[in-house]
Amino acid sequence: FPVTILLPQVPNQTRTIEIPHTLDLSILFGYWNKLLYPLVEEYHHGKVIFAGGDDFLLLGSLPETIELTSNLYHLWQGTDTRITQPLVPPQPGWVQYQDSIYPISSSYMTFSLGIIIAQRRIPKSLWHKNLNQAYKQAKKEGKNNVCIKVLFNSNQTIEWTCPWPLWDLLMYLQPTRMGNQSAPYRDWE
Repeated sequence: FPVTILLPQVPNQTRTIEIPHTLDLSILFGYWNKLLYPLVEEYHHGKVIFAGGDDFLLLGSLPETIELTSNLYHLWQGTDTRITQPLVPPQPGWVQYQDSIYPISSSYMTFSLGIIIAQRRIPKSLWHKNLNQAYKQAKKEGKNNVCIKVLFNSNQTIEWTCPWPLWDLLMYLQPTRMGNQSAPYRDWE
């Protein structure tokens, strides 16, 4: 987006310079939110509870978690998602949604995400507290990570943090049953 600035050493003269759209975060996150809502609500049957700046809170079902989180990351990076495609030829920081071109962060900015899976009867205040902790843990471990916390009614938790490439790799593995079909466990391909 062109920006007009007044040069201090040359009074009353302006100059237009090109600045990457990622420097104007209000524009970037405004477009991010326009893409976030249809991705979450139309394609993953979730709900956007809050979206402001670079923070957002989503509520969704457990079966949609893996694909939704991967789609969020790919949307942030500017690669294919269920609703967007990279431009042809690819232009870092831009994607196509329907018939429009949208600015996105691309690899210019990291993407850390906290995920909470909670058993029934866990108070919503604990969801929020643990979600904030998971998000901070993802950033603490090097940014560009995902941290998942599982909350149990027994007040115990399980937490795991990993970088996005590992998350994508592991989440697309398909479980299969080996041997006895009635066995209560699964082996992974």
